[in-house]
Amino acid sequence: MKKKTSKVQSLDFIQNLAKMLIIFKDDERREILKRIHSAENHVILTEGKYHEDCVLKLKNEYKLFTRSSQTPYFDKISEAMEEIYDFMLSSEECQFTMTQLIEAVQICDVIPHEDTIKNHLKKRFGNQIVISSRIGGVTYVCFSTTLYDILTDSWRKQKSKTIEEEENALIDSAAELIRRKIRTVICDVNQYSPSDKILINVNESIPPQLLRFLEHIIYKDKHHNEQNFNWYSKKITSIAHAIMSSARPKSFISPLQLATGATLYRKFGSKKMIELCYNLGFSCSYAEVQLYEISAACQDERLLKEPFLQIISDNSDFNVCTIDGRGTFHNLGSIEIITPAECLQARKPIKRLRSSEVPLESELVEKNRIDIQLYTKKTGSGLGIIKVQKISPEPKFTITIIDVLNVLWSYFKYARDLDFLGWNGFMSMLCAENTNYKVSKINFLPFINGPPSDYNTLFTALNNAAAIVSKEGMKTCIVTFDQPLYIKACDIAETLVFDDVLIVVRLGGFHLLMSFMGCIGTIMEGSGIKEIFSLIFAEGSVDLILNGHSYARAVRAHFILPQALSLLIFDELKRENNVEFQELLDNEEYFTYEMNFEKLKSNEHLKKLNEIFQSKLDEIENRGKTCKLWILYYKMVSLLKKFLAAERMGDWEAHLNCIELMIPFF
Repeated sequence: MKKKTSKVQSLDFIQNLAKMLIIFKDDERREILKRIHSAENHVILTEGKYHEDCVLKLKNEYKLFTRSSQTPYFDKISEAMEEIYDFMLSSEECQFTMTQLIEAVQICDVIPHEDTIKNHLKKRFGNQIVISSRIGGVTYVCFSTTLYDILTDSWRKQKSKTIEEEENALIDSAAELIRRKIRTVICDVNQYSPSDKILINVNESIPPQLLRFLEHIIYKDKHHNEQNFNWYSKKITSIAHAIMSSARPKSFISPLQLATGATLYRKFGSKKMIELCYNLGFSCSYAEVQLYEISAACQDERLLKEPFLQIISDNSDFNVCTIDGRGTFHNLGSIEIITPAECLQARKPIKRLRSSEVPLESELVEKNRIDIQLYTKKTGSGLGIIKVQKISPEPKFTITIIDVLNVLWSYFKYARDLDFLGWNGFMSMLCAENTNYKVSKINFLPFINGPPSDYNTLFTALNNAAAIVSKEGMKTCIVTFDQPLYIKACDIAETLVFDDVLIVVRLGGFHLLMSFMGCIGTIMEGSGIKEIFSLIFAEGSVDLILNGHSYARAVRAHFILPQALSLLIFDELKRENNVEFQELLDNEEYFTYEMNFEKLKSNEHLKKLNEIFQSKLDEIENRGKTCKLWILYYKMVSLLKKFLAAERMGDWEAHLNCIELMIPFF
């Protein structure tokens, strides 16, 4: 009898047929499977045919084979799940990752699929577990118990007890409730929070019931005001994190305790101090701090988007707190200033490295090591080609808004109150409402392991700075050094070209101002200024003030003396019955403390006050050589103030203008 045949209609049919044939090991079916594979894409086009009875027989045999083979497979799945159940129930932890559960299968040779594990866990534990896959794609399994179960069990066990026993039962029930709430919180232990956000929402993983419980114990009977609330909230948070860390030592990483441990490590570098705080429950372990530092060091660099970069390099000293002062390690450290701060990519969570992923010390050092490059030019050759030309036209003192505000500050001291704000506070008050500025971000760069004053080290630093700014598409690289390194850096920058990047070596404002104050002290020598300063400061420190080495005292001294001079000038204007000046004194509404920087620019009364004051300065200057010297001193200090204002306001043009005016004094 001829067998009934049919045509192959789809590719799915061929694929299903191959799936059934592949489980059989006999030669006949292997040959059929080989034919199908060789002509799989052409069977439909050539209208291939098959016997319906043969296909039906194959399907029946396939069903019988899979039924007989599935039974031992399901038995092995059950064995694997029993291992997982034993691991979960015998563990002290309440939170597990799916990876941990899969790794718990040690005896059985079949590893269940993740979905299979989830289904079996739900059948086995029901509402006693919570399964979550929200954090970073990692699946977490947590135990939980409902409030109803806890209170019901407590009531049944403690029924008809004494008052003391009932109180203990309530405490036990509350403790059990909080303990279960702690166990149900899902915490990500695979990553750390970004360093700039580590203390934001620090109580996010703390159960509200625990915070409420501690608040009732600690804060309930205290005076409820903002100061007390802030004070006790810190204590409540600290104790809550200590409880949480103790209850879940492996499945919870406290951001508060991590920040505390990292701060102790960076501030004191003491393992004993960190371990002491860890044993008391108020810090993470020293090993965790080390892992955090290593994980942060291995994180990828953050990207920049069209930034303006400045590089600052200076001496870096390590191990300076030695008894004999020896063994101190010196190298060259650098930072980069990124403007505006928004150009820097936001910090990402830090991946917590596993023990197998922790790099060796040598690998960590090599990651950011900067090799020393040799400077082959003759030292001093660059300084020899710098041309010094006479500035034409010669720079002159010009009145700026800062000069006008200096006069206004002195006027307030004279007309209103000698206890009025200092110059710093006055300028800050005027600029408080100014929003026309960009916030910068400071980023640390790798250290250069070499003597800071060595030409090779400085050459390496300039090369590295040029590479950094060139990478961001900048053509000009501004590098700032202190005075000892500035000369050598200028020498190097004049002799070489750095990757088509123009290197601008800049002397730091601190050292420039210190040298300028030394010039002021030299010019004013023998004028009686030393005797005046000796009335205010210790006599032994006056020489340091005049040469600028005692920076903070020198700035303060040069602020006090011109203020006294301006008070004498205002007093002389009043004695002369200057009508315009007297009108300003009589009308206090002309100048108010509420004025801001922008309003004062267009204030006509302020312009009049400045004209009166400057006219009096010119008059005094023409009285003789001594008067001319002290008016010059007043102008030099005004220049000092303008330089400080330019530095703090980031005014590059004003900065250059001040330097242009300072150069003739050196």
